Amino acid sequence: MDWRMRAACLHEDPELFFPDWTAGPGIDRAKQICAGCPVRARCLDWALSHGAAFGIWGGRTETERRAVRAASAGDQGVPGKTRAPARAVPGAIAKPEGRARTAAKTTIGGHRV
Repeated sequence: MDWRMRAACLHEDPELFFPDWTAGPGIDRAKQICAGCPVRARCLDWALSHGAAFGIWGGRTETERRAVRAASAGDQGVPGKTRAPARAVPGAIAKPEGRARTAAKTTIGGHRV
């Protein structure tokens, strides 16, 4: 079963996770939903490995994900710190430079994004 089918946001309004603002009660509500999600870590992994630039993924905003990526990049080559390999995403096609792109559109709450 695709991890997205188990997401806590599956039946929520997608607009909640793709707000036009960067802070406020909408962001807090989206993060509350994510906090109880059984696939939160997979969602965040997907967003980080696919460079999701917009929305709340795995309970993190765009700004928070940029900070995670920057911290991970800084950990490369540091003794005692390792970076977990990206997980394969169903429907992903590997590019020659090692990145992946999805073959199909991603859906959240039954809406294509």
